[in-house]
Amino acid sequence: MSFFLISVLAGALTVLAPCILPLLPVVIGASEPGARHLSRRSVVVILVLAASVIVFTLLLRATTLLITIPPSVWTWFSGGVLALLGLSLLVPTWWGRVPLVGRIARLSNRAVGGGYQANSWRGDVLMGVALGPVFSTCSPTYLFIIATVLPASLALGLWYLGGFVLGLVLVLFLIAYFGQQFVNVLLKRLTTTARVRQGLGVLLLCVGVAVVMGWDKQFESFVLDSGYGATIQFEEELLRQFAPAESVPSPLPLPQPMSAESGVTLATTDLTEATSTTLDAKEVDDQMMTSGSQIVAVLREPVTPPAPPQPTKTANALFGNGCFWCVEHDLAKVTGVIDVVSGYAGGTTENPDYKNYDDGGHREVVQVVYDPSIVSYANLVEHIIKHGDPTDAHGSFKDRGSEYAPAIYYQTKEEQRAALAVIAAVDARGIFPAPLPLLVVARPPFYPAEDYHQDYALKNPLRYSLYRSASGRTAFIESTWGSDLKKFTYSDNLATNTTMDSATRNQFTPSSWETYIRPVDEELRTLLSEVAFRVMREDATERAGTSALDQHYEPGLYVDMISGEPLFSSRDKFDSGTGWPSFVRPLSDEVVTHHEDRKLFSVRTEVRSRFADSHLGHVFDDGPIDRGGKRYCMNGAALRFIPKAEMSALGYAHWLSMVE
Repeated sequence: MSFFLISVLAGALTVLAPCILPLLPVVIGASEPGARHLSRRSVVVILVLAASVIVFTLLLRATTLLITIPPSVWTWFSGGVLALLGLSLLVPTWWGRVPLVGRIARLSNRAVGGGYQANSWRGDVLMGVALGPVFSTCSPTYLFIIATVLPASLALGLWYLGGFVLGLVLVLFLIAYFGQQFVNVLLKRLTTTARVRQGLGVLLLCVGVAVVMGWDKQFESFVLDSGYGATIQFEEELLRQFAPAESVPSPLPLPQPMSAESGVTLATTDLTEATSTTLDAKEVDDQMMTSGSQIVAVLREPVTPPAPPQPTKTANALFGNGCFWCVEHDLAKVTGVIDVVSGYAGGTTENPDYKNYDDGGHREVVQVVYDPSIVSYANLVEHIIKHGDPTDAHGSFKDRGSEYAPAIYYQTKEEQRAALAVIAAVDARGIFPAPLPLLVVARPPFYPAEDYHQDYALKNPLRYSLYRSASGRTAFIESTWGSDLKKFTYSDNLATNTTMDSATRNQFTPSSWETYIRPVDEELRTLLSEVAFRVMREDATERAGTSALDQHYEPGLYVDMISGEPLFSSRDKFDSGTGWPSFVRPLSDEVVTHHEDRKLFSVRTEVRSRFADSHLGHVFDDGPIDRGGKRYCMNGAALRFIPKAEMSALGYAHWLSMVE
């Protein structure tokens, strides 16, 4: 019951936060000239808003039911409805004069404009519904409910969410009451109620335009970045004292107490008893990311550990992987990493800041200083791949836009080769259904972010924990990588994974593979996906239409997935309509071998790579007549694609003249 009351209080306090301000003009705009206390319109709008907030909170934040609908759709829906309602008050006859609308205009007039003008409940309901999808709040209590309580217990989460909305509604009723009195005062000074209605229409129109243009979020960011946070800090303190940790199951047991000389104190508090456990700082973060009881933990009494010996040689690297708060905090836990700084890079403007970096084309990035004798650049690339979503070229989890998209930056050709080799090794395992679209580009100038962004997770552990949990980042990386998450699987054996060490070798020639020795099958099972191993080592055939390379026509080279030996050119690829990557010829007759295959009650010609002896597919005589009449029908799982732009960096410059 205590936390329910806290939820009610949090709902009331959230009206004072900048995130909720767009609601206030709408509530005032629902006033009716002449009403004495609360207008019927205000009551309907606020009650429907309350129901809408609950429904859309569940749909958009606690489930994946509507996850495929872009946030911009809800923004345009909400802002558009508010703007149209404002126009219906500002220009009452507008609805009937819209050209080329006809019957649709008349129907919309009755449903929205006319309904609103005629004091009908239809427009009121629509106004309340419109606010649900874009409802957001800075309230830590609300974030705690949707990120921690709802996933653990739907009934308990709804109970607390109901309390939060109840507090919100009570204060909105109070604001609506005073807004009504303000409207009545204006009415006494104006000659007609039409002027008041037009004023309210302008108010709604301005709010609608602000929502559509995103100005409400910009205002919210400006206020928060300026240091506002009185109600937020007050709520955080309430959460520390009263959050129901015992009601949320903890997936990880607390470690046994350690010596305070090497850690910090993690306090977990429930309604009945306060306990204190001393943990290593990295364990504290891991616990907070995965457990409802730890998510409301507070780092107290930090103990400064003895300074480690300084390395004789350091190196630095630059990476983008979404929100730099998360990237910085994850990298800081890697053994061998000395310092991580959040910032911006990759754009066209100088000295960007948090308000304008995306306008200049910059990404959120981190600069890493590390000891190369302990951790390699390739290790860091693997860490970046494993601690974000490397398949998303248009954002990162709930943060959308190129400014959040992952990127690997290199300073030398050796770093470029190492990065591409790690990506190729991950592709070879078939972790993801298609090749990773990770951007690998030369390093641009780096601009450090503002001080309040540095070490954000340590300065604001509760807010960071709630943001990270709600973003879905931790759940994604743990479900994707499992026990491999904390191991360097693909970067510690680059020479094996890429056949030849691309970081130390200059360029391949056709004779480079003459001394090649294929790894034993036991080792290949750990390096290849199950499909690739069955195809290449057990002569299986992948299902038609399952390879991303089937409809891939970018200029480049196709090489053996195991050995890296060149096999086919994009110049010779064509769409056979069979569902398998098809070519009219190999690079030369020498790069493949042909064998009679009498399986499947027929005689076919099998195609294998010369040096790795990998089963690739079969060749048939039904190819394009004007291109030789052959169809090399290959298994995409046996091939690795090298884009033309990356061929030189990976040592395949010799074959550039053979691709388009």
